[in-house]
Amino acid sequence: MQTKEMVKYAKWDTLKGYKYRGLKKAVVERLAFKRRCLNIIHDACAMAETEEEAEKARLQVFRELGEKSLYFFVVFCLGLDWTDNDYGYRLCMDVQYNKWNKLWCIAREHYKSLIITCASTLWELIKDPNRTYCIISYKCDAAEGFLGIIKKWCEEKDLLKELWPDVFWEDPQKCRMVDSSGRKISWTWTSTAIELKRTRMSKEKSVEISGIDGGLRTGGHFSHLIFDDAETPATVVTPESIEKAFNAVTMSTNIGQTNNLNSCMIGTFYAKEDLYVKLIKSGYIEESVIQPCYEWDTMEPLLFTEEELENKLKKMGTEHFVTQMLCDPSLSHRSAFSPELFRTWEVESVKGLNIYIFVDPAGNKQQKKDNYTSIIVVGFDYLGNMMILDLVRDKLNADSKFSTLVSLYRQYRPLNVFYEKESMQTDIEILQIKQEQFNVRFPITPFNMNKYGNKEQRILMLQSRLVSGQLYFCREAKHINYKGEAEDMIESFYRNEYSAYPLCNSDDTLDILASAHIASMTGLVQIPTDNYSARFGLGEHSVIEAEYVEVDDYMDELIG
Repeated sequence: MQTKEMVKYAKWDTLKGYKYRGLKKAVVERLAFKRRCLNIIHDACAMAETEEEAEKARLQVFRELGEKSLYFFVVFCLGLDWTDNDYGYRLCMDVQYNKWNKLWCIAREHYKSLIITCASTLWELIKDPNRTYCIISYKCDAAEGFLGIIKKWCEEKDLLKELWPDVFWEDPQKCRMVDSSGRKISWTWTSTAIELKRTRMSKEKSVEISGIDGGLRTGGHFSHLIFDDAETPATVVTPESIEKAFNAVTMSTNIGQTNNLNSCMIGTFYAKEDLYVKLIKSGYIEESVIQPCYEWDTMEPLLFTEEELENKLKKMGTEHFVTQMLCDPSLSHRSAFSPELFRTWEVESVKGLNIYIFVDPAGNKQQKKDNYTSIIVVGFDYLGNMMILDLVRDKLNADSKFSTLVSLYRQYRPLNVFYEKESMQTDIEILQIKQEQFNVRFPITPFNMNKYGNKEQRILMLQSRLVSGQLYFCREAKHINYKGEAEDMIESFYRNEYSAYPLCNSDDTLDILASAHIASMTGLVQIPTDNYSARFGLGEHSVIEAEYVEVDDYMDELIG
């Protein structure tokens, strides 16, 4: 299986502070614990003389066991029976005894928020209702979702109210009541804060929420801080956005109490140099728990079958799968766009190549921070190699854009020029005018690669061509940039996009390269069939690998 093979190359010890949490089979321990619980409940009920006394004894045992064991609380008091498995038991045990002051990086759909953020918070409150918690996410909406789960349990789980009437309100949504002595009591019960019964008053509620981006709580003195989903896809767009999130996280501890503050962070990696990696490298996080979707010792899947994980790989793509399911950010970046996969060649001859030009003119993409026009001249040889003959990556106005295109056309005489469809609809008039002005005619074909996925998915398709050694870049592509300076566009592309991805301000050149790659795989361009190897003209550093991905196999994988 592909997913299991990927595990062999995972490097969870790449970053200082990683702690292995090998999961041994917990079936014997879990079943033994359940057997002891059943025996305790049976013995307590057997000593009762009436059904009423038996029920009272049962509830008392449930209360005692629920307070002693997070696993018992989750499975039997909350009724989350789908977590009653070996992995669920081990996670509950780890959280019960070793929850605080560490990062919990756990694969998607493996109970991390359910058990760590929600269930264990409620479990700790029944043991000490005077604790105060703040759940912090990047967006308040996410934190509100976690609090919503806790609220729902408090409102709908009658067993909780029956076991701990000293902690839970009978009808929490009323927010006020009159006790037996005639005292008026009120409490907070909103989408952003809830207050359970407690013996000590505090301006901080039992559980409150906060958002890093725009809604960070100030002036609080919580005893416990829980960061869950402090990172999102939005925070890994650029190094600047990661730095912003990093500063917000490190400053957010100001809302905790001065002494004996406990905090933990729950999340999943997104990229090689994301927020969690930065927090670890900075020393802010001293200990990390890394749990991929595979068991450490046996490398068997924890919750999903191999087939289910294979399907997840196809749907998520390699980049997301290795970061969010294998929990290894270094593996994803290294396998996608590593320096050793960047191959260059000296363009001595273009004989034997079918040449095309692909254009992403940038258009009116106002959402882009850096808006670059990307033009590549690409040749395909009979082996299916994709040779980049020339490259322009520059901020060009309409005139410069078309004059550059004309110049490249006259130099390389491509079989066709492919123009990004959406932008071509905007540029069609000026394209016609400029053809008349320069007295030049050449075919321009619109293309749209959106049907092959979003930009990120398309870019990651380049991985197979890089790994198979079928993508070569010319040594240099010097052009006068928009500043009037001579610039090596290959070097600029490598520095600002290839080596920085996905943390780059612009990825348009990677996208246009992916478009050319997809075009070759789908028959949009013609691959030479004759053997021109003797006249191919490859120079230094241009060894052509014999092994390459077959088109049919690749498309099967692409379609899934």
